[in-house]
Amino acid sequence: MKNLLKVFVLTIVALSMVAGVIAPPSVCGNGVVTGGEQCDDGNLIDEDLCDSDCKITCLGWGYDAEKEGGVGDIDTECQQYCGEPGIAKWDYDGGFSLEDEAAGFDTDVNGDDEDASWTSDPDASCVLSKEGNCYQILPGGPLGEISNIEFGISHVTLCGDGWNP
Repeated sequence: MKNLLKVFVLTIVALSMVAGVIAPPSVCGNGVVTGGEQCDDGNLIDEDLCDSDCKITCLGWGYDAEKEGGVGDIDTECQQYCGEPGIAKWDYDGGFSLEDEAAGFDTDVNGDDEDASWTSDPDASCVLSKEGNCYQILPGGPLGEISNIEFGISHVTLCGDGWNP
């Protein structure tokens, strides 16, 4: 009778897991995103976009910086990554829209979340392309192109003080 009860309980637990009533334990490295995992690429290697803790990593894949969440207004973001004040910040949500722009600047960003072009008058000295938690830090000028590395472009921030040498 005792063995029959054990089989019954194990059967109920197994059926509950299949039905999704009881979630299976999270196991990093099994190729299935579960629990608190941000990613699970089926291995425990740190040198790829998904580290051994199943968190997305940016460095080493052509990205220049990594930051969870936003860093605040455009001046804070530009000071942190470029050492310059912010000119303009553009968000991508099916198309680029201007979130903020400093007085005296005329900027534009066009394209999609894979490839975008930007212009700035006066020139930008640095451009940030945010993809998920990852940043590309690109050179400035009057215009430029951005191609995503791995994740879709979510923000383009133009930085500089407007001084053209």
